[in-house]
Amino acid sequence: LDRPWLRTGFRHPDLLDWLLSHGVVRERISIVIAAATHRDPKPAEYPYMFGDSVWPAWKDRIFMHHDYEDLERLGTMPDGTPVELNGRAARSEVILSLSDLDYHYFAGVSGGPKHLVPGIAGRALTTADHLRMFGDLGFAPNVDMGILDGNPVYEYKRNAVQIVLEALKARGTFVY
Repeated sequence: LDRPWLRTGFRHPDLLDWLLSHGVVRERISIVIAAATHRDPKPAEYPYMFGDSVWPAWKDRIFMHHDYEDLERLGTMPDGTPVELNGRAARSEVILSLSDLDYHYFAGVSGGPKHLVPGIAGRALTTADHLRMFGDLGFAPNVDMGILDGNPVYEYKRNAVQIVLEALKARGTFVY
C-alpha cells in the first residue's frame, strides 16, 4: 500500500529490491495506492510519486484503489456499516503499509490506521468514518490535529481497523 507522498517514494527501491532478493516473485508484488476517495494521480504525477527507479519499471504492478469497486467485505461495524477493503489487498498474503505519519486536521494523524481506513476501504466505511468529525455545532469535541484519545474519528477508524486486522489474520494474511 502506498500514499502518494514524496518521502515514501524514497523507500520503494530498497523495499522492492529487498523483497526480490528474498525470493518474492515480481508478479506477486502489487503496489496499491491508498487514495481513499481522492482522485487518481495524473499521468505526470506517477514519476514524481515513485521516482525514476520505480516508475516506469514497476508501472504494470501499480494499482489505484477505488472505494467503489473490487471490495471484499470483512465484517460490520457496530452501527451496521459494512467493513469493506480493497479486494487486491484483502486477497494478499502480506500487506506492507508504506506511509508518512503526520498531523491530520480532523483524524488526529495521517498514516497508521488511516492507511487502511479510509485509504483502501469502501466508500460506506469512509463516509461513516468522516461523519464522526461533526458534533451538534461544528466539529465534535476532540476532533483536531494530534488528538487521538477521545477523537471520535480516530476511535471509529481504530475500531474498523481492528475488524480488518482480525478478518485478515483469520485468512492468514500478515499485515505490517
